[in-house]
Amino acid sequence: MAKYLQDICHEEDPTRPVTCGMDQIDPVLNNGFAALLDIPGFNYRAHRYVEAYERLPQCLLLGTETASTVSSRGVYHWPVERKADVVAKDHQSSSYDVEVCNWSNTPDEDFALADDHPWTLGQFVWTGFDYLGEPTPYDTDAWPNHSSLFGIIDLASLPKDRYYLYRSQWKEGEKDAPHPTPLDLAGARRPNHAGICVYGCAKCRTLLEREEPGAQNEERQHDDAPLPTDVEQRCVRAGRATRRGLRQKRVTSMPRQASARQESPTIWY
Repeated sequence: MAKYLQDICHEEDPTRPVTCGMDQIDPVLNNGFAALLDIPGFNYRAHRYVEAYERLPQCLLLGTETASTVSSRGVYHWPVERKADVVAKDHQSSSYDVEVCNWSNTPDEDFALADDHPWTLGQFVWTGFDYLGEPTPYDTDAWPNHSSLFGIIDLASLPKDRYYLYRSQWKEGEKDAPHPTPLDLAGARRPNHAGICVYGCAKCRTLLEREEPGAQNEERQHDDAPLPTDVEQRCVRAGRATRRGLRQKRVTSMPRQASARQESPTIWY
């Protein structure tokens, strides 16, 4: 049946390859369905990409449906923790973009795969915009939540924080444009420190000015290099921090009296 349908597509337009979005990975790998397609496509299942690449003859893979990260614009839950199927008292999902569904993942996993494996062809993100209905994980009794939370942009056409991550990856000239989010005061691991989340910045120069009695201000710089030990860093996403810079969202802890700024453009937060 798969070959029959693919042949119809080839007859109608012989210039284009055929793909299919698949989310039942074991069956399609074992029964030859995925091996038959011009371009095998996976819905989510980012953790199975490498396995599929090693087993399939096409030597390439397309993300036919990816991410499904859930977030509510302007809502920040602390501490910042990556979790699945989080149900909060305010019936919202955190805009730190670390909350997912049990079948989905954060954008960093998709970007990390693209960075590490040139055989990944790209992705179709679920979704560009929020839409009415399917308010996962608030499927019932969750008023006022009655729309999806998957969108990069909300129902009012306003961008969520996640929008700036995608823009830093996909728009020319945006990799050095930082997008800070509010402090994570509750999630800091040391009593007098606070976390800052930053999107973007392929090469991000951050100055941390620490005010201490009797001491001069110190300047710390990181530019595709490990952060100094006194500026604790942890990546709150399933992706990992890399020497390619601050592509992923990072949380840095710093003294509460400290300030951080980006030289161009100048941003204080």
